Amino acid sequence: MPKPKAQIFLKQDIAERIDAIAKMAKKSRNALINEFFESYLDKAVEDLALDEEAIRLYISGAIDEKQLALIVGKEKAEAAKVGKRIGAKSKDFLKTFQ
Repeated sequence: MPKPKAQIFLKQDIAERIDAIAKMAKKSRNALINEFFESYLDKAVEDLALDEEAIRLYISGAIDEKQLALIVGKEKAEAAKVGKRIGAKSKDFLKTFQ
């Protein structure tokens, strides 16, 4: 399955900074940008308590497992699936990851 593509436009100084970091890390610009986005999204999901809300929505049936995994990651989604099966509430479930 082909990866979804997105085009982003960076300010010149940001692009130069990313290129310098990528060169030092011996990675491509794309690989580095993907790592940055993934790391930022993971942090934002936790900081904004979106993981807790997504798990609550999943347990209530408002979103499916695929949507949950996109938001919280595969590991938490698998655990939420088990939690849903045994009737755990989202706050109780999230304590296992802290």
